[in-house]
Amino acid sequence: MDVADGAVISKSITASVQLEEKLRPWRKRTIQIITTELWHKESVEEIKPIAQVAGHGSADIKQAILTGKNGCILKPIQDPPRGTREKKFYDDVFNGNDEVHKKFQQVMPKYYGTCIKKVGEKGERKEFLMIENLTKGYEKPCIMDVKIGLRTYGPDANQAKMDKQNSYYKGTREPFGFCVLGLSSFHGEEKENAIVKDKKYGEYLNAENIQEFLVNYLDSNTFPDNSKVLAKLFSSKLNTLLELFESQSTYHLYGSSVLFVYDSIAALKFHKGEIDEDKLAKCVNVTMIDFAHVWEGEGKQDSNYLPGIQHLHRIVTEFSM
Repeated sequence: MDVADGAVISKSITASVQLEEKLRPWRKRTIQIITTELWHKESVEEIKPIAQVAGHGSADIKQAILTGKNGCILKPIQDPPRGTREKKFYDDVFNGNDEVHKKFQQVMPKYYGTCIKKVGEKGERKEFLMIENLTKGYEKPCIMDVKIGLRTYGPDANQAKMDKQNSYYKGTREPFGFCVLGLSSFHGEEKENAIVKDKKYGEYLNAENIQEFLVNYLDSNTFPDNSKVLAKLFSSKLNTLLELFESQSTYHLYGSSVLFVYDSIAALKFHKGEIDEDKLAKCVNVTMIDFAHVWEGEGKQDSNYLPGIQHLHRIVTEFSM
């Protein structure tokens, strides 16, 4: 994830309470990104942090993503240079009219600019990115954050950071060029069981058990045929992202993630024959997030990012067969 200002907890929180004991105390009433709806009050007391499956906000409340009015998400702008780079990337992409920027717009959450909000006990003024909430309208959304790249640090990283980052997720990052940072899903005949996997799970994955993260995320043990249909839909959406990075040489990305989202209740309705595949596809989404380490491509293909997308697309596609 490494998507938040709002207040009204949706009815889906009732179905998600099984997650509470697995989350830090400050995250207790905000179970997932999708458990909040539109906010209706402007007071700072109404702002609530959102529980994240990955990213800075999953460990530090001060960096937590918040729900925002009009169904958007408020993401805190990080200190320079990371926050400056991310804001510039959003501005450049969504103000650009050339073919490359239009293609990026198709694989990123919609961007509505920035806003200033007062947060914390002292009412500190903080700037936020206003971003589309991809889980809006989902009854029981399932989320997965996959970081893409053979290396996850930018060209400005010092040796200490390089060594630290290179020690993580070796089981998948080195052979496949991606890391599963976290996932949350709903399992069972009626999607009654909430499942959460954190970064430790991602560290456990390797070339021998790589498809296991899809088994968990798509609830393949309960509905094997359904999971294949979901994987096919995800594969199709990943293909758009793959085609972009096979051709674009404008940007190089480091430490950026692909966010997977689907509504488990829509998947259940598909299994029961209540909706068709076209309607299910509208409840499946893949988008790029986290752009604190975007650099100029200088006319060269992004050889750090592309292999990760290629392997991820291949693994998801194979799972669908």
